[in-house]
Amino acid sequence: MSPSNLCVNEDKLNIFAWLMIVLGVSTFISSFYYNVALYGRYGSTYNGISVNASVAWLLQEAPAFIVPVLLLCMSDDKKEIATLQVSPNVVILSMFLLHYFRRSFIYPFWIKNTAPSPITIFISSFVFCACNGYMQGEYHVHCARYHEEWFYTYQFVLGSLLFFVGFVINTYGDYVVTHLRKPGETGHKIPRGGLFEYISCPNFFGEIVEWGGYALASSSFVAFAFFFNSAIVVGARALYHHSFYYKKFEDYPKNRKALIPFIL
Repeated sequence: MSPSNLCVNEDKLNIFAWLMIVLGVSTFISSFYYNVALYGRYGSTYNGISVNASVAWLLQEAPAFIVPVLLLCMSDDKKEIATLQVSPNVVILSMFLLHYFRRSFIYPFWIKNTAPSPITIFISSFVFCACNGYMQGEYHVHCARYHEEWFYTYQFVLGSLLFFVGFVINTYGDYVVTHLRKPGETGHKIPRGGLFEYISCPNFFGEIVEWGGYALASSSFVAFAFFFNSAIVVGARALYHHSFYYKKFEDYPKNRKALIPFIL
């Protein structure tokens, strides 16, 4: 069983998806041949125009939440929500919205003493989130039509489980990293506890698990493209973080991997 497609824009969405895959690959390659993106802990070496980190995260991530919500509000599915007859389309899209609600409207207020974001990073992230929000929203609101039986398929059940496990790991990892410093403190510290005892970047690991679950629950090319892009872009940044910790701290635990416990 798979979702049926009823969308005249499906070809356009597939082009967006392929571009997202190509973008992910090119970003991964350039990160090794040139340098890591200069934001967050690496932003202190940037001297150009920049945006406050909290403001940047809020504004650049918000389109990924706002655009699908607008598409959903203008669709027939809003009637199902009002009568508590929620379709698989709405539930799957809600996974995407849950992540970006936290990322847009909660995470920015956790950030403390972080270097401003370069204007180029801010603009490119804003455009990416707007395009991705449209791509995921348009597909799940106006294109695919999942039958009610989709709720009982292994794709949806396993995908949903993976998404929520990844969401918890990602949220916890972000919270730990952003709350390492006490008020007034500067500099970097070694994160500890939970998955941090096994990998340097549980937040990135959780995000990859999240989007893998979302892609499985959706079983669509657009969701897979986003998962693929996230996995290799976030994975590359995790390797940089791991290297940063080893160079920064002589007592950094030698048994920790970068991204995947016991493996990578």
